[in-house]
Amino acid sequence: MSDPSPFDRVVAHLDGLGVEYRLLHHGPTLTSLDAARERGVDAASGAKSLVIKGKDGLVLFVVPGDSQLDWKLVKAAGVRGARLATDD
Repeated sequence: MSDPSPFDRVVAHLDGLGVEYRLLHHGPTLTSLDAARERGVDAASGAKSLVIKGKDGLVLFVVPGDSQLDWKLVKAAGVRGARLATDD
């Protein structure tokens, strides 16, 4: 059995916290801003999942759809040698 996808992990986390949300489906997009346009909503109303590769493995960060990842906070979270993960 494979590991859950970032999407599945975010949904499970939201469900575990009892957060109210709705899922909107659309075709593939390259950016969170493109995805918001596809959904017809403001980018701030969504979230984006970013998989970060560190020296100790992969870490999932979820940030508002209209925000950029704060690399200082990634470092403060203890992720050493952080960079965006690749498909590999």
